[in-house]
Amino acid sequence: MIKLANWQTHLHHYLSANKNREFAWGDWDCCVFANGALKAISGLSVMPPELQWRNESEAMTAIQDYGRTFANAIKMACRSAGLEPIDVQQITAGDLCVYMNDNEELCGICDGFALISPSDHGYAFNKCETARLAWRVPDG
Repeated sequence: MIKLANWQTHLHHYLSANKNREFAWGDWDCCVFANGALKAISGLSVMPPELQWRNESEAMTAIQDYGRTFANAIKMACRSAGLEPIDVQQITAGDLCVYMNDNEELCGICDGFALISPSDHGYAFNKCETARLAWRVPDG
């Protein structure tokens, strides 16, 4: 997996096209959103086929079966897809992050200023400093 030549433009279009979508398990949750952003950046999916769900209960079961914890499941999927782990102090646009929000682990994409993930009404924006883990699609 490597970044497409115009990855910034592809990411911008993806973020713009989906800014008003509402959260829905398995259709528009943090994992589906982040995978879509990484697909815009690289042209490839990061989510393995076994990580699919239709509701919160199925999501928790799939994540636990795949990686035991949310962070470990993301780490395993990133490693399998060839994303590079990076120091959270080096986060920049296009990076995938696992972060804490209200004592809950979530994943999101950095837009260069904040970590973005879906919410009930469009995007939620979180400070980059909340990132606990981060990965980057390698340059081509």
